[in-house]
Amino acid sequence: MRKLLSFVVILFLGGSVYAQDVTYEQVELPSIGTILIPSTMELQKGKYEEFSKKFVEAGTRMLGEEVSENRIVFQPKGINDFTEDGLAMYARIIIETDISGPGDYFKLKDVEDLPESELAEISSLAENEMRDMLYDTNLKIVEWLGVSMVKIKGYTIFKMSYIRQLGQNPLVKVHTYIFQNYDRQHRLIVSYRVKDSELWESSFNKVANSFQITNIRQ
Repeated sequence: MRKLLSFVVILFLGGSVYAQDVTYEQVELPSIGTILIPSTMELQKGKYEEFSKKFVEAGTRMLGEEVSENRIVFQPKGINDFTEDGLAMYARIIIETDISGPGDYFKLKDVEDLPESELAEISSLAENEMRDMLYDTNLKIVEWLGVSMVKIKGYTIFKMSYIRQLGQNPLVKVHTYIFQNYDRQHRLIVSYRVKDSELWESSFNKVANSFQITNIRQ
């Protein structure tokens, strides 16, 4: 059976809300395509990227997983400079790509809607896998929102959603959009604090629907 879903648990600490007028910039994603990014966010880089990478690697090793080598992260502005306002906010846009062999995934255009019964089975398997992976850790799934199929740029893709909590930190909502592309799989992961949904939800829906794969594999 072809790989349909793969999961990486991303562990981050966050903070509170800031608000400002939002515009969007189209950003080139090397060897992938393009995406719109809100003006309130920046590309993770520099010393904070090094710190974040070590933190994520430690967390994923504990779960027996590996961090994708092809990973791009956008975060609230100011975090790279360790500003108080930037560090007070938790929100992420993450693009990960797993490269495999020809035919290991469906072609982008060949993914079709599944019957509700099959989709429910996939959702149940994904939930069980996630909960098993997090067993005996301080990261837990508070609410499983399910796996669905959505259309982005005319292509049918899987969307996995849940609410998680790290220790006693605020609840975080996570949406993972999974794009199969013949010899690779792209994951667009957006996450934000549940209490900040009004600030981020509409914006991140726009981001997800802007994701355009131009490097379509055959």
